Amino acid sequence: MLREGRLVRIGAATVGAVLAGLIALAIPQLSAANSTCSDGGACTWITNDFTGEKFRIGQGHIDAGWVSLPDTDCCARSAKNRFTNRKLLLADEFGGQGGYDYCINPGGNRSGNDFGNSYATYVKSFRVGDVGSTCG
Repeated sequence: MLREGRLVRIGAATVGAVLAGLIALAIPQLSAANSTCSDGGACTWITNDFTGEKFRIGQGHIDAGWVSLPDTDCCARSAKNRFTNRKLLLADEFGGQGGYDYCINPGGNRSGNDFGNSYATYVKSFRVGDVGSTCG
C-alpha cells in the first residue's frame, strides 16, 4: 500500500482480521440451539419445529442478494422472520436460482408442515426483502 510516496506494511494478523470480518458478514451465523429469534433479523433451523442448529440472518445480509445457507445438515426446515419491516424469501435452490418458493412476512413463523414436503427437504437459500416489503 502506498501512502505519500512511502510503502506501508500491513501485518498478516490485520489482513486476517479483516477477512474474517468480511466472511462473517457473508454467511449466516450458527447459533446455539433454541427456539428463540431476536428482533432485527431472522432465523432458520434444520428441524421442522424450530429446534436443533439455528442460523441467524442479520443486518449484514440485508443488501447481500440471495445467500445460500451453510450445508451443515442439508437445509432449513423451519424459519422465523423478526425483521420489523422486511419480508424473508426462501428458495429451494442454492443461490435462489429459480426465484423464491416461500415468503414470510415480518413477525411471521413457518415450520416444515406449513411449507409442505418440498420445504421440509429442500430450502437452501434466503434473501432479505426491501424496507417495507411484505408477501403479496
